[in-house]
Parts: sequence; C-alpha cells; structure tokens
Amino acid sequence: MDDRECDMSRVRRKQHKRPKRSRFHFLMSWRTLYRLRYIFGFFCFGMMVGYLVMFENGPKIIQTSKQFFYALSQKMGFEITHISFDGLEKTATKDILKKGNIIKGQSIFSIDLPQARQTIETLPWVHTAMLFRRLPNHIHIRISERHPNALWQKGKKIYLIDEYGQVIEHLSKADYAGLLLVVGEEAPAQAASLIQELKKFPDIEKKVQSAVNYSGRRWDLILKNNVRIKLPEDGMNQALSHLNKLDKEHDLTKGDIRVIDIRLKNRSFFYMSPKTKKTKFDHNEAHML
Repeated sequence: MDDRECDMSRVRRKQHKRPKRSRFHFLMSWRTLYRLRYIFGFFCFGMMVGYLVMFENGPKIIQTSKQFFYALSQKMGFEITHISFDGLEKTATKDILKKGNIIKGQSIFSIDLPQARQTIETLPWVHTAMLFRRLPNHIHIRISERHPNALWQKGKKIYLIDEYGQVIEHLSKADYAGLLLVVGEEAPAQAASLIQELKKFPDIEKKVQSAVNYSGRRWDLILKNNVRIKLPEDGMNQALSHLNKLDKEHDLTKGDIRVIDIRLKNRSFFYMSPKTKKTKFDHNEAHML
C-alpha cells in the first residue's frame, strides 16, 4: 500500500468518527434561543400594536385605501363616461341614477353593483334591475318594469297594482280607467287569478266593472249596470260558465235584477227590485219562492 492510499484511509476513518450535526444545530443551541427571545418578543409586540391600530382606525384606513384606488383608476382611464339603459318606459333615467348613486366621471369600480341593484328595484315601476360594468368606462343598466294589471281601492285611495299584486303607485286621477277595480285587503294578491278566469269568458269580462274580495275566500262581481254577482269560494270556473249561460239566455244587464247569487252549484237566486222578489233558477227552470 503506497503513502497516498494510507492517507486516504486515515481521512475516511476520521470522517467516520466525526459526529453528525443537525442542520438546525445553530437554532437549537440554548445561546441562540436565548437571543431569539428578544426578536420574538418584539414581533409579538408589533403584532399587538398593529392589531390595536387596525381595530381603532381600520374603517378609516380601508376607506382611505379605497379612495386612493378609485382616484388612481380614474387617472388610468377607468372613469364612467357612458351610461346606457334598456327596458325603460315609465321610469325616468334620472331617478335610476339617483337611486343607484351613479355619477359620470366617478371611478367605474366605485359602484357597488348589488347595492345599486337593490336600491333601483325600490322604484315604483321597476320589477327587476341588472347592472353591468363594461370596461373601461361604460355602465349598462337593464330594467324590467311592472305591467299594470288592475286598480286596487283601499279606503278612498286608488292604487295601481301589477300581475303579482304589488302596488306600483297611487293614482290621483282617473288613469287606467279600463282596468278592473278590486276592493278588499286580500284583493291585490288574488286579482291576477280572477282576471285570468274572466278572460275565459269575454262576454262576462267586458260587462264587469269591479270586484269585491271577502277575506281572500271569494269574490263578488259588480257589473257596469251595478248588478252584483255572488261567486262561490270554490269552483269559480264552473260558476262563471253557469253565469255565462244565464247571461246568454236572459241578458243579465237588462231588467230589474240587482243581485245574482250563484254560490250554490247549478242554482241561481235572483234578487229583483224594487220589491226585492227572489227567484230561483234550477237547471234553467224558473220557480218563484
């Protein structure tokens, strides 16, 4: 064995006998941990101070940051210069912009779209609203308006209601005079179903002037000659079909009839004036009571 091989064997033996140190030996030494306690303490103190500052002034800091971001975005060209609308008939654009707090020249990112949509939908004629950002400078507003379905009388006031029974606005003059007038606390919610049933009988529908709802249970129809038709709680379609048949046979708008009671199936009671005689029609046969 030459000298070179001997030296190499000694080096291997020394390396084998040298103890292995952990790569975290420096951090795990007591002296190092003793010094790091100050750094850890200062770190915890800084976190506590930062939390207190954010707790006290967090909203102000966030608001300031937002204002800075909006101002920066305006300088970069993200400011509202164009506002378009779709679906408007009865609603004024100025009312929509005022409700949505939308102003030309402001940052396009400063508009809270969900909040603006909710406030715009509180306008009388607005049923639904949708707002879109079209970068860099365009806001598009799509409106679905309510459709007048009937007039609702509450006390001495008249309100316009839509097909969902929602009040659109109070009418101070005789607008929409061609619509059906309904009366009763539950009338707006049930007016749509009544109108739908009346449309199946056009001859009766064109003679009806108003309808009175009783506690959401049933209706009285008032014809244009002030004849009152008492409808049943159930089976409205069958009752109207029977009424339509009676009208074709006897023309309910003529004569001295004041009240027609068809709440009983296949029976009609006629209250006449001025002597208020009561007549019953049973299967198209007239009998004096």
